[in-house]
Amino acid sequence: MKLRKLAALVLCLLLTLSAASCGGTAPTPTPTVPPSPTDAPTPTEIPFDLTPESKKITVWINDSKPDNVIVQSFLQTYPEYEVDFSVSATNPFGSLDKTLDLPRLAAAIASGTQPDLFLGYMSTTQAYYTDMFAPLDIYLENDPDYSYDQCDEFTFSGCTFGDSVYFLPYALTTRILVWNKEMFDQAGLDPETPPTTWSEMEEFSKKLCTYHPSGKPKTIGMQPVSLLGHILGFQLAANLPDITNQTGTTLDFNNDNVRKIMEFARAIPEPFGGMKVLPKEISFLNGTAGMSTFSADGIVLLPVWTNFRFGLAPLPLPDDATEYRSQFMVDNLLGIPKNAKNPKGGWLFGKFMMTESKYDDAMNWYQMKPENCILTYITHKPTRERMYEYFADILTEDSWNLINERDRIMQLPAVNMNYLAVQAEFEKYLQPELDKMLRKEISPQDFLINAQAYGDSLLEEFIERKTAEGWTFGEDGSATPPGT
Repeated sequence: MKLRKLAALVLCLLLTLSAASCGGTAPTPTPTVPPSPTDAPTPTEIPFDLTPESKKITVWINDSKPDNVIVQSFLQTYPEYEVDFSVSATNPFGSLDKTLDLPRLAAAIASGTQPDLFLGYMSTTQAYYTDMFAPLDIYLENDPDYSYDQCDEFTFSGCTFGDSVYFLPYALTTRILVWNKEMFDQAGLDPETPPTTWSEMEEFSKKLCTYHPSGKPKTIGMQPVSLLGHILGFQLAANLPDITNQTGTTLDFNNDNVRKIMEFARAIPEPFGGMKVLPKEISFLNGTAGMSTFSADGIVLLPVWTNFRFGLAPLPLPDDATEYRSQFMVDNLLGIPKNAKNPKGGWLFGKFMMTESKYDDAMNWYQMKPENCILTYITHKPTRERMYEYFADILTEDSWNLINERDRIMQLPAVNMNYLAVQAEFEKYLQPELDKMLRKEISPQDFLINAQAYGDSLLEEFIERKTAEGWTFGEDGSATPPGT
């Protein structure tokens, strides 16, 4: 497959950055002129039993560009196919309401016009309970180009229910710590040594704070963590229990572990006076916050969005913690709807998105910042190895140091961050209450008590409704669809 022209490739960036938010938005820079095309290995011939039922593949992708670059790239590799592409009715990126894709898909299934592949911005738990998607095990067990053992062990942990994999994790990431080496140096800290514990982070934060003559913060240490998933990332990193099970049917929120994490999150702004005095312009990206959490896949943005030297590290742990876990989360997923007319075609396109399309992303980032590019992380090991071999003598030593550290963190012992079956509704209620708690308007204990009661009521209603639809919920936490 030949390297795509950059003018097409730059359009697919939004698909790869769904987990990469870190406060603020930066414009996409103008890319440089691409180099000459480079030949890549020809894809292995698809086995007979996985040959698509039709040469026409219908795909829905949550991209605002009607002339989708992934589609064009796929057709260059598989010119014998025709792709009927549609933009799924996706919600705005970052919205807590992740349900807008589903009604249109349900209507399409009811009318027999469902796509062969669907890419949606939602949690795997939420998608599973629609009972609109087919298991993917038959493909993973028979495709010589994309199978379980060719992918990182953690790849499908968040996409598995019962004994079956239902989705491909198009956006899969873990939270990490990033720090501004130049700010560390100016504060008298070792720019190569980040904090590893909460107490060290507090100590470093105090040294990184500077103030205007008026007393208003000029720079701060750690950028506050204000989203539930990002806060709970610290809990899972310390190998503490998740708040829910794999099927999202339990909630253990009002406990000492979560209270400890919430108190920690509320203490992060204390070195500069608390959330109420935080200027809106303060951000890690513009060099006014010395540290921040960031998504591991999103670090490809940092050389483009920043103009300072930075480092990557695992999240700091509680002082008494003894074991670290990379906490993986999925919120942009690929699925094959039930009764799709060409499911094997959907698989072919989905596999392409998880391999060659992501390889193209890496090429694109190199075109943007060849002097300090950070390559996209690819969970499919053969594709990742081919990409790294290609760039081995091209990228700088600094780039490889960052890539290797990112990969080391990604490949540490891992735990999946589970989502509640009622995650969207729970977060809609929770986020305003979480903001009040962080601003010290309510106590962590009151916050946890109220959230637990509300979450329990949501789950009770959900399980009752799903049971009436024919779902079976076991005491072991299992959730079985109707007719299974």
